[in-house]
Amino acid sequence: MRQNAVRAVQPSTLSLQAFHCRSPRSGATAATLERDRCSMDERTDAQASAQQAGFAGVTRKVLERLPLPGNQQELMVVEVTYPPGGVAPLHRHPVAGAIYIVEGVAESAYGGDEPRQYRAGETLQDRADLPHTLFRNCDPERPLCFLTIYVLEPGRSYTLEP
Repeated sequence: MRQNAVRAVQPSTLSLQAFHCRSPRSGATAATLERDRCSMDERTDAQASAQQAGFAGVTRKVLERLPLPGNQQELMVVEVTYPPGGVAPLHRHPVAGAIYIVEGVAESAYGGDEPRQYRAGETLQDRADLPHTLFRNCDPERPLCFLTIYVLEPGRSYTLEP
């Protein structure tokens, strides 16, 4: 892992360049934040659309949307929080992405692959056009918070039903 891109600020706060994600339980403050980015209480348009797609209780916040020069795509950085024990329904992604686990333990599997757990500080690849057969928060008591980074055409959905 590149130390200039990711560094631990406090046990409950992670800084990924200019982005911070912290536990709602930590009480830690970050000067660049006006509110807790991993708040389970925050209701956004993205959360409403996630609930419509069967992802009840999941919050999504777009942290960065950068147009890429020379093409019609944009780089997206999205913070996602799953509630304790939260499980995604079967879905797929039209393009590959990267997931960085900020807090908690996720379990993921694609197609017929065996499930694998990922802990805070670890990354995994969201694979394109394969059934994402399992993605869940393994902890029944604490939320799972992660960053998803991907490139898409503006307005195209990153998560699709099968």
